[in-house]
Amino acid sequence: MDCRETCARLEDFFHGRLPADELEPFMEHIRSCGECEEELKSYVAIEVGLEQLDDDSSGVYDPEGTYRDCMERAKTRIDWYLVWKSFQYAMTAIAFWFAILALVLQAKAGLF
Repeated sequence: MDCRETCARLEDFFHGRLPADELEPFMEHIRSCGECEEELKSYVAIEVGLEQLDDDSSGVYDPEGTYRDCMERAKTRIDWYLVWKSFQYAMTAIAFWFAILALVLQAKAGLF
């Protein structure tokens, strides 16, 4: 993922709408590109400020904490996505071997 693609996905990332399969390349780029990381931090700071204005909240303005929370949630989503993909691969492999076993058993029983 390049800088242009990353910056185009900042809003989706912040609001948790970035598809799980795009999260890992997005995060890798953010970690490796200081300019995009700063762009994301600026985006988060603006969004946090706007949300506080909309809510008329007098809470603590903590864009850095929100940034860390976003990154942690993204890491958790990536971890769960990888677990899910591994589960899918395992189920596919099991289904494949059961199909092979069924064919072998049918061949032995003379059903072919």
